[in-house]
Amino acid sequence: SSPMVLSPDQPRREVSSRVQPGHCKEAQMFTYLLDCYERVAGEERLAPKRASVPPMSEMLASARSQCVCHASLLLQGLLTAPRSEVCMSVLLPYLLSHSLPRGFLSELIFTIHRDTESFKKVFVPVLLSLHRHTQTLSLDTDDYRDCLSVLTELVEIKCGQVRPMCNLMIGLPSWCPEPISQAGGLELARFSYLGPFLALSVLAEDNPKVVEKHFSGHQLTPDNVRLVHQSLQHRMQYLREELYKILHSLLVNGETRDAALTYIAAALDRNSKKSQIVVNDRHVAGDGFMLNLLSVLQKLSLKINVDKVDPFYICHPLCRVKLKSEARLKLSSQEADDWVRKLREDGSSQWQDPKFPTECFVLTVVCQHLSILPAIQKQQRCVRAIRELSRIVEELEASEAVWKHFPQAERNRQIVKKYKQQYQRLQKSKLCAEAAITDESMLRACLQFYSLLSSFMLRVADPVNKGRVLPLPSEIPPVFAAIPEYYLNDIAEFTLVVCRRVLPLPSEIPPVFAAIPEYYLDDIAEFTLVVCRRVLLLPSEIPPVFASIPEYYLNDIAEFTLVVCRRVLPLPSEIPPVFAAIPEYYLDDIAEFTLVVCRRVLPLPSETPPVFAAIPEYYLNDIAEFTLVVCRRVLPLPSEIPPVFAAIPEYYLDDIAEFTLVVCRRVLPLPSEIPPVFAAIPEYYLEDIAEFTLFAAQVMPHVLEDPCLDSLVQLLIVFICNTNYVNNPYLVAKLVEVLFYLNPAVQPRMEAIHERVLLHDLSREFLAPALMQFYTDIESTGSSSEFYDKFSIRYHISIIFKAMWGIPCHQIKIIEEANQGKQFVKFVNMLMNDTTFLLDESLDCLKRIHEVQEAMATEEWNQKTPEQQQSEQRQLAMDEKQCRSYLTLATETVDMFHYLTDKIQAPFLIPELADRLAAMLNFNLQQLCGPKCKNLKVKNPEKYTWEPKKLLSYLTDIYLHLDCTKFCEAIANDERSYRKELFEDAVVRMRRANIKTETEIEQFKSLQEKVECMVVQKAREERDYGEIPDEFKDALMDTLMREPVQLPSGNVVDRPIIVRHLLNSQTDPFNRQPLSEKELIPRDDIRQRIEAWIRSKESK
Repeated sequence: SSPMVLSPDQPRREVSSRVQPGHCKEAQMFTYLLDCYERVAGEERLAPKRASVPPMSEMLASARSQCVCHASLLLQGLLTAPRSEVCMSVLLPYLLSHSLPRGFLSELIFTIHRDTESFKKVFVPVLLSLHRHTQTLSLDTDDYRDCLSVLTELVEIKCGQVRPMCNLMIGLPSWCPEPISQAGGLELARFSYLGPFLALSVLAEDNPKVVEKHFSGHQLTPDNVRLVHQSLQHRMQYLREELYKILHSLLVNGETRDAALTYIAAALDRNSKKSQIVVNDRHVAGDGFMLNLLSVLQKLSLKINVDKVDPFYICHPLCRVKLKSEARLKLSSQEADDWVRKLREDGSSQWQDPKFPTECFVLTVVCQHLSILPAIQKQQRCVRAIRELSRIVEELEASEAVWKHFPQAERNRQIVKKYKQQYQRLQKSKLCAEAAITDESMLRACLQFYSLLSSFMLRVADPVNKGRVLPLPSEIPPVFAAIPEYYLNDIAEFTLVVCRRVLPLPSEIPPVFAAIPEYYLDDIAEFTLVVCRRVLLLPSEIPPVFASIPEYYLNDIAEFTLVVCRRVLPLPSEIPPVFAAIPEYYLDDIAEFTLVVCRRVLPLPSETPPVFAAIPEYYLNDIAEFTLVVCRRVLPLPSEIPPVFAAIPEYYLDDIAEFTLVVCRRVLPLPSEIPPVFAAIPEYYLEDIAEFTLFAAQVMPHVLEDPCLDSLVQLLIVFICNTNYVNNPYLVAKLVEVLFYLNPAVQPRMEAIHERVLLHDLSREFLAPALMQFYTDIESTGSSSEFYDKFSIRYHISIIFKAMWGIPCHQIKIIEEANQGKQFVKFVNMLMNDTTFLLDESLDCLKRIHEVQEAMATEEWNQKTPEQQQSEQRQLAMDEKQCRSYLTLATETVDMFHYLTDKIQAPFLIPELADRLAAMLNFNLQQLCGPKCKNLKVKNPEKYTWEPKKLLSYLTDIYLHLDCTKFCEAIANDERSYRKELFEDAVVRMRRANIKTETEIEQFKSLQEKVECMVVQKAREERDYGEIPDEFKDALMDTLMREPVQLPSGNVVDRPIIVRHLLNSQTDPFNRQPLSEKELIPRDDIRQRIEAWIRSKESK
């Protein structure tokens, strides 16, 4: 027969893809069949009526069917010689160029999918060719889009309830190949079928072509970088949307769901080492692969209801993730294993097959742990390496005049050249990493999922109240204790990273913005919060009757409400006579009746009525929100208190406050018994939340204002206030660090989230006592570096405390706590220990800096060898760095003493604290005002945050705050540092520097005079007593006892001395056995003999 050709009037089919069909018979034949199929459609378009009825419709249908069947035979190789498997499928170029006639592909699949062998012969080459082609692509061009769209189109084609291409894909040998080396993660990313699609990335280590194309220019201005980042992020968003469609199709197809989940679990398991501090990148998949997989899983988890997530899944026999090596929140590895074994052996436990929401949720938690946080940490290491390279190059170039004549000069020049090249390479790598991990859509998705994880953890920790109640149960649920530690750590870490980022608005405020009335923003915020709370609790399905309401209904209501509010409040400054004439008892009677009703209601019953428990939470929230709106329009109150208000009984306010506290106490503390299922949660659940939150605050702080993060905020508060639920103290410290970075004084633009945390109902009642407790507990962590670790942790707490002190409700709570008992005393004791150490170290550093600076100004310095000068300069740099650190910490602890003693005095005056506090103040006053104070003078003191005048002012203020007889006695007891001349010198310096007012100086002099009188009296008493009998002496300090007590070891000591020791160490000082204050036995017989002996001495 004659060769098949296209007639001159039929144009050749255009293939626009970069992949062109080969010049072979198969391609020509296939093109001919496609053109025939297209002509059938053309006939139908030209004569639609005639083509829709027999016999024309039957003839056209037969022609179309014949085209598809012959195309199938051709693609199977039955009409030509067999093709090699490595050859590209004839069909692929047409798919990539989207040049197949409409309906041809779906009809081809529908026609042959029931014949398995024929289906494989046609489409396995297509899938393999598509896989090989994708391996050659990157995100520097748009070619990847065609491959993704083709695969998406193939897997979405349905034949009845089946997706044939999904079934075919999971049957490929390359679907999830077994590892053949230690590099199982890298093998999966390279050789699995979906690997090349998931591995498309903008990261430099994954795709050098992106660096070459976008970041190879020398002029990379911030605007250029931002535009490049936006372009790359748009590419990633398209890529991830298509990847989601592909995996979603595999998961909704019943026959392939298990294989898809198995593949995802294998990808996570083989890359589990990515969470390690040190990881061999040649053994694991790239960060781009993991971030793409994470994006898909986040989208799949978006609508998961945490109430449907099984907390026991992590110990289920069919659990797809391996957590054996992970630290748990409240269980050791052995305890976790024992608990899981007990659950599996328990005959009453009927394990149900895991549901998809549970599996998807846990896989997302693990993926988030292995993807975003390792990528963030790698980027941070890159930033540190860039900073270090820059420092080394600058130092070498600055000291070139010294080393250019030395033998190593050439080597140094080569080092400078090499480091500059590394700097450029790392700089480009950093820019690529920023494009990948600072994508706002990615950050928001991570935060939303961490908020979901927070809700899950709160529900597991407290199944009844779901974390809305504190304290948590005293018994930790085993299923919670078994949760990996990184669950919580990741949340905290991410939050902290976000907080560190500063994106300041322009420093100059536009006049047009400054002129906007403040209530514009207030009203918008208040109304939005109210609407959000009502919206978030609405049913997931919108009623049709609501959907049909015109939008302006709500707009008009809101507008009218705001107009009314503005017309009503604030009230006129002039009181109308008709109102002034109303009898006073009108208001009194209304208030009195209200309070009578309240008194009949309070205290509430201990058991919450079901009808009350069922009330939606937003009822109370909305009342509070509306009250705040009203308050903001009424406040500040007039400076003059109206008599009618002053006459209101005090219990009115007490009852309101009492009711509020009753509500709060139903929320915290958590149950004392920790659920085992919570204790078993991996530690990284919490750690990841912290780590990621920190990162998000660093790169994009505004994402933390998302209303959906309420659960994350609540989680921070709940677990800071319930440290017993977490074994690892550094994990709690990470949560505290998140709270620290949410402070606007630390990071700008954090006002909204900071207020959201500190004004949370749980914070108001429980945060201050919890922070004081943790400040004390962190003294001992079990780590070899615990002594130095505690200072940075306590610094974070001190900054949080300062912010809380400025909020009246927190200040009141701190004062209440201070007046209640031992916890505050322990807190102050630790604060005193830190202040003593930090000030001592800071002043010692300043003295060493002073000495070197003085030496450098002499002629002897120039006579030293370059090596000696460099050695001393290195030591000076170390001292300067240490001095800055210690002074920063010391300043905060002194500041805390300053504002606490202003409002709280009694706890500082108890015997076990007063003497030590006075001695500390006296010693540091001696350092600042004594004869050696000139040794603290350094050049550029602001470089070290050294402010001696401010420190002197704070120290003298503390003296004045505590000015009373007890404190004067404590000062007089300090024989080491107290001198009359010291206080006189301090007065001279305060006058000279104008630090204090004359009134304050006179008060300080009066205090010194009282102390001097006591010193004289004390010396007279000591002289009169003479030799003290040994039985009356304290066994520790060898001083006269006033309140003798006996220890379990049999030794007799003075109570203030042993209590002071117990504040630092709960052990018997004589045998190191555990000891508590309750075990001290008063020795009244010895006390009576001591008192009699003192009287006898005084009577002589």
